[in-house]
This record gives sequence, structure tokens and C-alpha cells, in this order.
Amino acid sequence: MSGGYMNCIDLDAIKTDLERQLDRSNPNWSFARENACYDLLEYLAKFPVIDPVKHGKWINGDCSECGFSIPTDDRIDYIAEADVHYCYNCGAKMDGETNG
Repeated sequence: MSGGYMNCIDLDAIKTDLERQLDRSNPNWSFARENACYDLLEYLAKFPVIDPVKHGKWINGDCSECGFSIPTDDRIDYIAEADVHYCYNCGAKMDGETNG
């Protein structure tokens, strides 16, 4: 199990690879492999697709996407903006890009 963390994968890349396995000119092709690929494609279609990664930046210690502040008391627990790569609240990737 992932311990509560989301694991992101490139579903399109997996589908492309599975579809390549369905090509009968592929030297690894077999009826069993073809059936397994179709079953897996059908299984993957049942999972929800999450929104793409949010992007944001810290503005005076606040997330540009949700307004959440970096948790700190500015003395003992100070955390520099450059050291926090994701918003603790909304998960936005702090790379300076915007979603709009």
C-alpha cells in the first residue's frame, strides 16, 4: 500500500504499451497476451482520472492557488519558501507556473 500517498502514473503510456502488445506483428504476441491486454485495458477504464497537477507559487509565504500559509512561527520552525516544493493544503506544485 502507498501509506496514504497518491501514486501518479502515465495512464496514456500504459495504454499505448498495451495496445502495442495487441499488434500481431509483435514477436511477443500470443492469444493469451492479447486477452490479458484487453482485460487490463477494461480494468483500467474503471478508475477515475484525476485532475492534472496544480501549479502555483509562494507569495509572501502563501500558496497562490489556495491561500494556505507555510506552517511556521518564523522563529523556531522557519521553513524557507524555496524548500517547500508543494502546498501542504491543496498539493499545488510550487514551480512558479500558473494553471490559467
